[in-house]
Amino acid sequence: MENFIISNGIPLHVSITGKGEKTILFLHGFLENMNIWDEFSKELEKEYKIIKIDLPGHALSGSHPEENSMEFCADVLLDLIKYAKSEKVILAGHSMGGYIALNFANKYPSNTESLILLNSSPFADSDEKRADRLREIEVIKSGKLQTICSISIPKMFAEFNLNSYSDHVDELLELCELHDDSSIIAVIRGLMSRPDMTQFLKETTIPTLLLFGDNDRFMPLERVEGLIALLNNKKARILEKTGHICFVERREETLSVIKSFLSELP
Repeated sequence: MENFIISNGIPLHVSITGKGEKTILFLHGFLENMNIWDEFSKELEKEYKIIKIDLPGHALSGSHPEENSMEFCADVLLDLIKYAKSEKVILAGHSMGGYIALNFANKYPSNTESLILLNSSPFADSDEKRADRLREIEVIKSGKLQTICSISIPKMFAEFNLNSYSDHVDELLELCELHDDSSIIAVIRGLMSRPDMTQFLKETTIPTLLLFGDNDRFMPLERVEGLIALLNNKKARILEKTGHICFVERREETLSVIKSFLSELP
């Protein structure tokens, strides 16, 4: 069931479906919205309560007027969890959604049952990446948000998968038309200011699964392998022939790995 709730002074577009004692909260990535999880989450609705959200600054949800920081988004999620009457949640975050999941787990560990990070990392933006984001803001201010989308969305897929998933690319580009320019700028500011969560991820005892693609154009394989080595106490999997959106490009394999991880939770 889709609905709107108010949190931290902004409206949030949310969906709550499924049934089960445990709850999975799906967090989409930058320039996406909650519908990106529809096909994937259906497979889990028989066993879990499923919560999805248009994250602050995206699609039908409202936005902080200046910056959708990771902390602001974490506070919003806490209100959503209370609304859904779910004391603890399994957080499944894609890319930017993973950044928010880590910050939520750090701030609200008693409300976090486990973490599933899909094509995400604990790293803060580098100086070079912050410079890129500042240029993106200027492009958006000139009225060209769709130009940013047309460049970024296809890069989410491995280059050799683009033809096979052209319908998904077109759908994501169409969904980008729901985004508001100033709201996305506030999202970008939040991405730029996010803290490095590497130490937290190394030390946390919260059960964690990390999933990566071997042909991710946003996270090169060398960097992925270095992160896995750094986090040698965490479960991680590199999926073959996959880009930056493994739960679409390799849906069944991703689902199988996640189900196996969830089955081992106490």
